[in-house]
Amino acid sequence: MQNSHMGAKPFLASSTPIKLPGTHTTPNKLDNKLLNSSFTSNSFCDDRNDSTFEVDMDCDSSDNDSTHTDDSTEFIEGDTQTLIANQGKFIVFESQLEICLLDSNVVNVIVQWICQTLLKTSSGTILRVSVFCTNGHLIHRWLSQPLIGKMPAGNLLASAATLFCGQTYTHIAQFAEFMNLKFITESTFTTIQREYLMPVIQHTCSLLQAKLLDKIKSTNRTLQLAGDGRCDSPGFSAKYCTYSLLDMESQHIPTFVTIKVTEMGSSCKMEVEGFRRCMEYLLDKGFQIVVLGTDRHVQIRSLMKKQYPEIEHQFDVWHLANSVRKKLLAKSKLRGAEDLGPWIKAICNHLWWCSSNSSGNKEWLEESFISIVRHVVNEHTFEGKMVTTCAHEPIAPEMARTKKMDEKGFQGT
Repeated sequence: MQNSHMGAKPFLASSTPIKLPGTHTTPNKLDNKLLNSSFTSNSFCDDRNDSTFEVDMDCDSSDNDSTHTDDSTEFIEGDTQTLIANQGKFIVFESQLEICLLDSNVVNVIVQWICQTLLKTSSGTILRVSVFCTNGHLIHRWLSQPLIGKMPAGNLLASAATLFCGQTYTHIAQFAEFMNLKFITESTFTTIQREYLMPVIQHTCSLLQAKLLDKIKSTNRTLQLAGDGRCDSPGFSAKYCTYSLLDMESQHIPTFVTIKVTEMGSSCKMEVEGFRRCMEYLLDKGFQIVVLGTDRHVQIRSLMKKQYPEIEHQFDVWHLANSVRKKLLAKSKLRGAEDLGPWIKAICNHLWWCSSNSSGNKEWLEESFISIVRHVVNEHTFEGKMVTTCAHEPIAPEMARTKKMDEKGFQGT
């Protein structure tokens, strides 16, 4: 770009200070359709009662200055919000911005001679620049980003990116503070999250859940579920508990629920209540549940026996093996049972092996696991209905002595 002055050097605009001119190319992005018409509307209403909409006096419709054209507003009216989210964003230094606005042909050379004041104001992530002449007349007005109604698009996108990437406002705001990067306040982030982001997340989740349930119904199959709860903190001081049910065939979560401790009065009751709500939701939708796998939660076991006796209740192998390990570890500390200690890991691994090879046969699973009491005393052939021998290769005498296999067994067990 050439300056209109005779003999002027070529002008190079850059977002950051540089020593040598250069070029920078960015790879082409896939034009993914991030927003769907079912989530957003192309009509942007000016809601002045909404605290997140900050009315900009420079952009108010009552301004009859014919010299100003709000290009950002025209962009919104002509395109969709999808383009706003997909287009590239850059970090622009203040000094380079002044060069771009005053030293380039963005503002006419004549304006440069009569320009008296350059007013810069920011609100969150947006920068507003107004150029006035010596007589105080507005010459040029510019916004660093488009507006959605009266809300800067950057404020909305910054809040959404913070929430969707799993970070907290404190971490992102600290990053911006270290860079001296203009950022939204915590109250703005909280308001946008509550009024806009969370409803969109809830709506999206409802659509995906409905699509998943319709797909399951179309196959006319029964459900084999696995369920577990997760609290926001360990111990008995949890405030929230999220209980989820997983469809083991599709590996998708058809339903989940979040329980707050104030609903139940005690954190110990949250998990069983979340389980009950998930079960009732699927049963009310007409689904048939034949198998349910959970941890060894006492209240859930009792609820299954009383309210859902027709559903086969199984225990998750990890929780079961962990329970067996704890009991064996406590037993190995008794006098005369010290030799049990080295076998604890092998016994738990044997439980995993039996479960993965049982193919749903309960009798085979039980006999195969109980055969460990023969194996540890070096007896690998025994009587049984379905399991009569160990599945491993013959064990050499040296290995048997190393494993402390003898006919005496474990005294005190």
